[in-house]
Amino acid sequence: MTIFLFYKFLIVPGGAERLIFEEYKAFKELGYNVKLVVFGYKESALFGEKIHEDIISFNQKSWFLSIISFITLLKNTPHSVVISSSGIVETFFACTLAKTKYSLHLHHPLTMNLDTSKYSFFLKNKYQYILERSCESEKIEQRRKKIKFIEYFYISVRQFLLSLSIKFSENIFVLSGYAKDEL
Repeated sequence: MTIFLFYKFLIVPGGAERLIFEEYKAFKELGYNVKLVVFGYKESALFGEKIHEDIISFNQKSWFLSIISFITLLKNTPHSVVISSSGIVETFFACTLAKTKYSLHLHHPLTMNLDTSKYSFFLKNKYQYILERSCESEKIEQRRKKIKFIEYFYISVRQFLLSLSIKFSENIFVLSGYAKDEL
């Protein structure tokens, strides 16, 4: 069996990135064939680990071509599983189309960034709760007032896809109390 650890863009070393390397080493020690799958990475984000032979980078010019490459990899690797720490929607698309099981790591709330799900139509009932627990509530409100309809539509569709991604995941590893509150 091959385990693909997916991290959309491995470009800045941090806690989530450290976790993926610890998982990589643990699975290797257990005898699994493990590969890191990314849409792009920087050497500085590898924590000095010499694992280039186990990194599959779809450094394509477009998101669509990267997804096609990911799907192709999964279809050509039967009995594989994906553990995704970043790129939940991309994992959902690729694994669904390739009929591959996947699990998700939720490191922080999906609504953490200013330009994400918190503005979604699907989360309008949770918006006040999200606002109250944020230390940037003023910025969030200012941003909300500037959102154009097309952005609102995009954010809502993305939130819908995130919800489907979580729903169809084999396992969900929640690494934050705030992320747990969103489930």
